[in-house]
Amino acid sequence: MIPITFRQLEVFVRVAEAGSFRAAAEQLSITPVSVSEHVRALEWQLGCTLFERRRGSASPLTHMGERVFRQARSILSSTVDMLATFDRVPIDRLRRRIRIGAHGFIAESFARKVARFIREHPDVDISLERRSYAEIVSGLAQGEIEIGYFLSVDPVPELESFVAWEEPMALFVGAQHPLAERAHVEPEELEKVPFVYLPSRTHLRGEIASMFASLGMKDPPAALTTDDHHLIADHLMEADSFACLFADWNSEAVKQGKLAPLAFARRIPPMQIRCTVRGAYRTDRTVRMMLDAFNQTTPAAHV
Repeated sequence: MIPITFRQLEVFVRVAEAGSFRAAAEQLSITPVSVSEHVRALEWQLGCTLFERRRGSASPLTHMGERVFRQARSILSSTVDMLATFDRVPIDRLRRRIRIGAHGFIAESFARKVARFIREHPDVDISLERRSYAEIVSGLAQGEIEIGYFLSVDPVPELESFVAWEEPMALFVGAQHPLAERAHVEPEELEKVPFVYLPSRTHLRGEIASMFASLGMKDPPAALTTDDHHLIADHLMEADSFACLFADWNSEAVKQGKLAPLAFARRIPPMQIRCTVRGAYRTDRTVRMMLDAFNQTTPAAHV
């Protein structure tokens, strides 16, 4: 009898993690046929069926497959630890590598959750990179990242995504601004007030412009163009201008009497924090656990 190989166990575990043969093949950079051959060889050696074959859909483990999966993970982990003692393989050979690209604001929002997940799952290697929207789109297309988080008012045509959570937005001025104490501010009143714009190259600039259009506001004159939040806050405190900012993230400045939210006549729509996942990872067990831990809405129905 040909013995069970380390590679057969590796491929089997990856299929179980990825949720399908095709997804595992993409993650391992081998053909689906090769994946199938490794799994069938392992099933023949064990004399049992490990997966429920469902054409064109996910491949869940059978009852016996679940038992073998737990044992295979343990065997692979122990083997890697032993070989690493003699510097024969990298110690992280079996660690799942998940690369996340996120807008700077979003990265800061769940950085602690990422750190906590890493502590609780030492077998997962997470890379969190600050990326612009354009860099997220290209990173997913080129296989540089597995998950992307970006800001948007609505769904975007370039990426299949779902809402991870929403952030309330508000219009802010310096606490001494003439409009700060007004109980009611109409859109027309802001059309001549200088506005702090984001750089034209940024995706969020277009999203805020779309938001303003939905509120019936024409483009106000430019006071400053920057994506530096601290510079924006400092400018508002010193100048007769306003800006559209994340409400919760500026609550402390409001408490300290530095900034004031305008009592705007119309409801400002929240900014959506949208999540997108590479196709090969949408059924991945580890990725789904991460999304449950990071997002404020349940992703199971969307991924």
